[in-house]
Amino acid sequence: MYTPFTVIDFEGTHRDTKSRATEIGVVNTNFEFTIHDYYETVLKPPVAASLSSLGHSRLSYDQLESAPTFAQAWPSIHEFISGKVLIAHNYVYDKGVLDRELKDIGLDGSSIPFLCTLEWSRKILKHKLSSFSLQAVCAYFDISTLNAHEAINDAFATLKLMSYLVDLSPELKSTLTDLRDQAVIFPQPSPEHTSIQIRNRELVVKLDEESLETIAAEILSNPKVKMTVVTGKFETDKPTFVSRLERLQLPLTESPVTAGTAFLIKGVSGGNSKIKGARKYGRPALLEVDALKLLGILEAKKGIT
Repeated sequence: MYTPFTVIDFEGTHRDTKSRATEIGVVNTNFEFTIHDYYETVLKPPVAASLSSLGHSRLSYDQLESAPTFAQAWPSIHEFISGKVLIAHNYVYDKGVLDRELKDIGLDGSSIPFLCTLEWSRKILKHKLSSFSLQAVCAYFDISTLNAHEAINDAFATLKLMSYLVDLSPELKSTLTDLRDQAVIFPQPSPEHTSIQIRNRELVVKLDEESLETIAAEILSNPKVKMTVVTGKFETDKPTFVSRLERLQLPLTESPVTAGTAFLIKGVSGGNSKIKGARKYGRPALLEVDALKLLGILEAKKGIT
C-alpha cells in the first residue's frame, strides 16, 4: 500500500519554541486517510520538563525518566518520517520539536515537507470559528477528541480532521500531491532493538491553572454533566466538599464514571477502575488538591460565594 503521509504530534517539555519531546504519536496514512500503521512512546528529554507542560500532557517525571530517548527510539520512528509528507496541527510547534531532536542525532530535518491543518482550517472555515485549536475544529466537525494532549490521540484526531478538510478543498488535495515530491529520505538506522514506553493512562497528575480553567469552561458549557465521582477517601473535610458540589449542582457520588460525570476526584487509595472510566469517556481525573482549585474557579464563574 502506498502511504506517503504521516500525521505527527509531540508533547513537549515546554509550550514554546524551545520545547523538546516528551511523547510522540505518529500515524502513517494514504490519500483515503485510513490508518496503515501507528507508533507512540513517551520520550526522555535532554532538558527538564516544566510542571505546566506535564500538567497539560498528564505525564509524570517518573514516566519521562524511565522512557527511551529520541535517539533510542529513532529506529522505530524512522519509517514514519523518511520519505513522508508530515501533517500536523500547528506545525510550527511540531516541526520545531522534530528539528531539534533530529539535530541531536546528526540529521537535518529543516527540509521535511509539512502540511498544517491549523493553517488550512483557518483558510477553509474562515469566520465560522473563533478558535482554531484542534479541539475547537474537531468539535465543529463532530470529531471525538477524547483524552486530548496525548500524542497518539491528537494524531488520530488530526488524521480525521484532515479527511474532512480535503473533502472541502480541492486545493488542499492538490497541495498534498505536490508535497510528495519534496519528501526527504533519511539513512536507514541500524536495526537494533529499541525500547518503547506507552504512557500510564491511569496516572493522575497535578494540573496547572490554565488546564483547570479549560476544564471549568468545558464543564460550564456541557449540559450533559450532572455529577462528580470520587474514588478513594478524602484527605480534606468531605462534608464541605459535598456542600460546595451541591451548590454547583454537581452532587458527589461513588458511582462509576459516565459521560455525565463532570470530573473524577482521586482521593487516598483510589482505585484504577474509575480512572479508566474517566479516560474512556474523556472526563477529567483530578487530584484532590486540584479538585479544590477547580471548585473555586467554578464558584467564581457562577458567582457563588
